[in-house]
Amino acid sequence: MNLQFAQYGKITPDGLIDVGAGDFPLQMKNSDGTGIDLVEENGLGAGVIRFAPGKGVQSHIHEGDHILKVEKGHGWLTYDKEKHRMHPGFVYFVKGNVPHAIHAETELTLFVVGNNYRPMDSEERMTPI
Repeated sequence: MNLQFAQYGKITPDGLIDVGAGDFPLQMKNSDGTGIDLVEENGLGAGVIRFAPGKGVQSHIHEGDHILKVEKGHGWLTYDKEKHRMHPGFVYFVKGNVPHAIHAETELTLFVVGNNYRPMDSEERMTPI
């Protein structure tokens, strides 16, 4: 696990990950989100993303497929023009090159795992549409 994450989150006594609160150190390009990259190996990677209440990321695409898991908060995922309610425990598979957007109602924290992974602050992470 990325040691930088240890400054923001912790493992609880029952073995769960507590993602904490507030901004993460990396500002995502083309997004209101902040994040931390956890791991990347041969294009497969994982990170943690956080959006403040009322913030999000506009409709965008990227090459890689990814899985989003909501750890904390509530919001909306718009995927291929359909809106889906996001809440803790929510898991969604997002295909590459399918337009999608996220809007946080409360502070919203997501774990993301995907292929063709790009660092949080990379210009190549996503293409706004």
